[in-house]
Amino acid sequence: MKIYLSYRERAAGIFLVLAVVMVIVFVAGAAIQNRWFATRVTYHPYVARGEGLTPGSPVLLSGIVVGEIGAVEIREDNRVDVELLILEKYAHRVQGGCKASVRRLLGIGEKRIHLVTPEEKGDRLPAGAVIPADEPMDLIDIAATLDLGKYMSTLDRAVNSMEILLGKMEEENRLERMIQAFDEFGPTMRNLNVL
Repeated sequence: MKIYLSYRERAAGIFLVLAVVMVIVFVAGAAIQNRWFATRVTYHPYVARGEGLTPGSPVLLSGIVVGEIGAVEIREDNRVDVELLILEKYAHRVQGGCKASVRRLLGIGEKRIHLVTPEEKGDRLPAGAVIPADEPMDLIDIAATLDLGKYMSTLDRAVNSMEILLGKMEEENRLERMIQAFDEFGPTMRNLNVL
């Protein structure tokens, strides 16, 4: 028994097969580009502040992305355990004396972890090792620690004082008399120069 397909049915079948092939190619390309199947080595820095550290954020070494942040969890001592998933081909560069510096790009945005390696070569850290963390303050951290209430009350008092001063200046034509005094100041100075 033969099945006869019309021209349109054949074209639709070819289109469907090409679409499936294209989806497979795009998924494979994304897997290669995003290194979905690359082997990773895990390290753990413990930080005091975990805001801005999100899973999937990049981990950099010498400005190159060498991995990403995995799970971010709170420990019993209230520090934050940040799981670093470093690609296997860069793991040999994570050595004893290495530090994890937590920074934002240009002081704003999401936090990234920059691995800082020592000048002299050391032994490779084993998988699961704890890396000491360095957490410098950035613009957003500084702004979050400011007590703006104190500054706002000072600003409010200054504005109220200016309103009172301007109100007093408007009473009894004081402002007009001050302007007249300033206008007469020039001739008075000329008369003093003559003396």
